[in-house]
Amino acid sequence: MSTILLWGLGGAIGLAIMLSLPLVKHIAKPFMDEMVKLFALLFAHAGSYVVWMFKGIFSAHITLVFHLLRSKKYFDPTDGLDEE
Repeated sequence: MSTILLWGLGGAIGLAIMLSLPLVKHIAKPFMDEMVKLFALLFAHAGSYVVWMFKGIFSAHITLVFHLLRSKKYFDPTDGLDEE
């Protein structure tokens, strides 16, 4: 996670430096605008992702409890059969 933050910080500093240069500013400004729009879009729907992750984690725990409470015969009905 720290590597992602380090690369993101380096990219932000690089864009800030490019925005300060007169000729490169015309190239970096549209890119920076699109990145701001992307982050705004991601954070606008962040609540939906949090609910989605919570539902996934909750469902996984319910499945785990279900498997812990059931016997092996419930999942494998052929377990009790004698092999010849």
